[in-house]
Amino acid sequence: MALTAAGRQSEEIALGDFNIKVDLRRNLRNPSQVPPFGYALVVGLGPSEFVVAGFDVQVTFAPNTPGAPIAGLARVESGRYADGRWVPTRVLNGDFEDFSGNHFKKWGFQDDEGVTSFADPEIKHGGKASLRMENIGKNQYRHCRISQPIRLQPYRQYRISVWVKSDALSPADPEIKILTANAQQGISF
Repeated sequence: MALTAAGRQSEEIALGDFNIKVDLRRNLRNPSQVPPFGYALVVGLGPSEFVVAGFDVQVTFAPNTPGAPIAGLARVESGRYADGRWVPTRVLNGDFEDFSGNHFKKWGFQDDEGVTSFADPEIKHGGKASLRMENIGKNQYRHCRISQPIRLQPYRQYRISVWVKSDALSPADPEIKILTANAQQGISF
């Protein structure tokens, strides 16, 4: 589907178990400001699994089945296909901007939301929020983790950066880890 600022700015389709709405991407500070055009291709792989490719659009899902009108996205990546395989180039919400309460959307795992890990709209490097970790001792294993799997390609270079701010850091054993799914394979730095 193709959308334009001068013409149709939104379209909704039913696909599988969902109604999928595609809108031109809105500027958060000025919602009336939209790009001149945008496009999307939505492919249903199953009743609840989709591949969406697009440019300058925002996509929302709503179930069209009986029950609570709740839908969530398990993972959102930006990337490309190479040799018939999906290669993610950017994990969306890597900056902790998309959250609900203390839950960071699009992250696969988060320890103790609202107990040890929090969305903090007050202290941030930029944008609207940061991840705050505190009260680590409240987790029985002294964990406060958030993780997201990323598929990497061999013999490629990747840039990973983080901003960290601390205040009265305790316990004094924080770590930022990059792990492999297979302990027999390492990552070189």
